[in-house]
Amino acid sequence: MGIQIRNLCKTYNGQKVLDHFCAEIPEGVTTCIMAPSGKGKTTLFRILLGLEEADSGVIKGLENRQLRAVFQEDRLCENLTAEANIRLVQKGKKGKSQEFLQQVEEGLLAVGLKDCGKRQVKELSGGMKRRVALLRAIYADWDVLLLDEPFKGLDRETRECVLAFVQERFREKTVLCITHEREEAEALGAKIIAL
Repeated sequence: MGIQIRNLCKTYNGQKVLDHFCAEIPEGVTTCIMAPSGKGKTTLFRILLGLEEADSGVIKGLENRQLRAVFQEDRLCENLTAEANIRLVQKGKKGKSQEFLQQVEEGLLAVGLKDCGKRQVKELSGGMKRRVALLRAIYADWDVLLLDEPFKGLDRETRECVLAFVQERFREKTVLCITHEREEAEALGAKIIAL
């Protein structure tokens, strides 16, 4: 069963941001919701995560599901290393297992951060932090992954490298990506829904 969004409405200061928005997000598929900036994408994202309430409407299919998110702001622990930030998503022994550490190392290499694993996040550029945030989400346990402008701040070459890495990991998983970039949505092989 996927996620059903029915007649979702949200108003801020008399301005309708979401006006009876409806969508079907299929299970096991990457779906991109596209709209220009300022048209309610992040508001929808926050409502789906339960960080805001809609004025009206219904969302079904998220009950008892483990959600993970990558926000527009990376929300990393600045004083920890890139590797430690990624390991935070795996509790106990799994986060310290040799197998998991090997996966993290391979992920850092795949997204062009080979020599950054031991560096503190505060030393990294914005694009590097973005890639760490994406890796952290990918390596977490989740049923549904929500991404808000996940490739923002990445140059074309880096974006292509990251897209190649994530495409394989998103196969047959439920991923909802919010973007204004059609090229990114198409590169992900996503079902596209206009907001």
